Amino acid sequence: MATDWGMSERQAYRYLKEARAVIIEDIDKDRRDVVAEAIATCRMVIREASKAGQYNNVIGAVNALSRLGKLDA
Repeated sequence: MATDWGMSERQAYRYLKEARAVIIEDIDKDRRDVVAEAIATCRMVIREASKAGQYNNVIGAVNALSRLGKLDA
């Protein structure tokens, strides 16, 4: 790869390392957004299911919330 782009191998490895760090950071941000949305959904399900007396759904949402918060270990 380095010769294809006219740079030393060492420089190519530096660029790859930097690119990997950027990708990991983006993935972590996306994951946080997905988890936050899932938590909000669980809270809404708990609230609405409680009002409707659908306690099995409340239990399911609480269990999901527990797993999202890594409280089930």
